[in-house]
Amino acid sequence: MRSKKDGQEKDRHEENDKEEVTLNTREAGDEARLYFPSRCHPDMQQAKLHRVNSLRVCSSCPLSCGALVKTGVIILFHGSRVKGSEEAVLRIIGEIRRRGGYSIVEGAYLQYASPSLGESIQTCVQQHAEKIVIVPFFMLSGAHVTKDIPAIVEKAKKQYPDLEIAVTDFVGSHPLMIEIVLDLIGENT
Repeated sequence: MRSKKDGQEKDRHEENDKEEVTLNTREAGDEARLYFPSRCHPDMQQAKLHRVNSLRVCSSCPLSCGALVKTGVIILFHGSRVKGSEEAVLRIIGEIRRRGGYSIVEGAYLQYASPSLGESIQTCVQQHAEKIVIVPFFMLSGAHVTKDIPAIVEKAKKQYPDLEIAVTDFVGSHPLMIEIVLDLIGENT
C-alpha cells in the first residue's frame, strides 16, 4: 500500500516529466500552452501542434476582430452492414470530441449507414460551423477517396458557398500508421 507521501511524489514526478511548448495561435498574439509527456512520440507532438496552429483568425471581418473561425470536424467512414460496427465508430467520434478540442464533431458514412456525408455537413452548418474538416477514415486511396468524396464535397461547396470545406488525406496515409502496425505486431509476438 502506498503512503500519501508516495502518491504526492509520484504526482510531482509526473508533472516534471512533461515538456511545455508555448506557441502563438492567433495574429492577435494569444498563446496556447501545450504539455506533452516527455516520452510522447515526436510525430504525435507535431500532429497536436499542427492542430493548434490550424486555428484561424476571421479574415473577412473588416474590424479585424480576431475571432476564431468555428470549425466542424467530420470523421467519414465507409459504413458496414455488420450489426454492432457502429459501436467502434461511436467510440472513435466520442474520443475525438473529448480530446480534440473541437466543439463540432460528427460522423458520416458513404454507404450502408447514416448519416451521409451531405447530412453531416448540413448538421455542422446548423451548428454554425464556418469551416469543416473532413477526415476520410479509410486505409487505402480507392474510388471512394479519389472520386466519391471529392464529388460530394464539390456539391456541398456549391450548396454552401460561404463555407470552407477541407478534406484531409485518408487515415491510412498518415506516417503514424506504421507505428500502429508495429505496435499491433509487438502485442502479438
